[in-house]
Amino acid sequence: MTSCTRNPAALAGADGADVEAVGKAIDTLDDSAPRLSPQAKWNCSNPKAMWAHAALRSALRKGLIERGPCEVCGAVHGEDDAVIHGHHEDYEKPLAVRWLCRLHHRQLHAADRDREVA
Repeated sequence: MTSCTRNPAALAGADGADVEAVGKAIDTLDDSAPRLSPQAKWNCSNPKAMWAHAALRSALRKGLIERGPCEVCGAVHGEDDAVIHGHHEDYEKPLAVRWLCRLHHRQLHAADRDREVA
C-alpha cells in the first residue's frame, strides 16, 4: 500500500474538496470515479523519488545545500528566467544531485527514455 492510498488527501486539491473522490478513485478504480492525473499516478508509484525530492527541497530551504549552475550550459537559477533542477541519479542519496537547467534536465530524461526503448 502506498502513501497515496493511505492518504488520499495528499492528492486532493489545496482546499481538500476532492479527498473523497480521490479516495474512491484509488479504492474502487471503477468507471464512475475520477481519474488520477499522470503526475499523481507517478507520485504514488515512486515513493522513494518523492522522498528524495522532498529532502532536497527541505535542504535547499534550510540552506544545507546550495543550488548550483547548470552543469551543461552554466545557467544560474533566477537569472534570465532560468530554473535549475536537481537531478537524482540515485534516490538513496537525496542530496547528491546534478544541477541542470529545465531544458537540459528534460533532454537527459528524453535520452534515458530513448535508451529504454532501444
